[in-house]
Amino acid sequence: MARILLGVTGSVAAVRTPALARAFDEAGHNVRVLATEPALHFFNIAELPPPGPDHESEALPPARSVATPTSGPHRDTGEGTPSCTSS
Repeated sequence: MARILLGVTGSVAAVRTPALARAFDEAGHNVRVLATEPALHFFNIAELPPPGPDHESEALPPARSVATPTSGPHRDTGEGTPSCTSS
């Protein structure tokens, strides 16, 4: 069956992650969940199925934060949403 990497971010939809991962697992797929720290506020990782045998020996590097660009064509409009400017 398929090897599935389920990426989850911090939104209320993350509450469905354990059920979705279980459904893939029960269908015979090998599922691994990659969640951001904010996503973990919406579900308990203990509710996820254990990783399949294909993933048990794999080590993943620690996650890194991705920063929003502070220079370049983006500028802050003061309204909370950056906009693009043409150069």
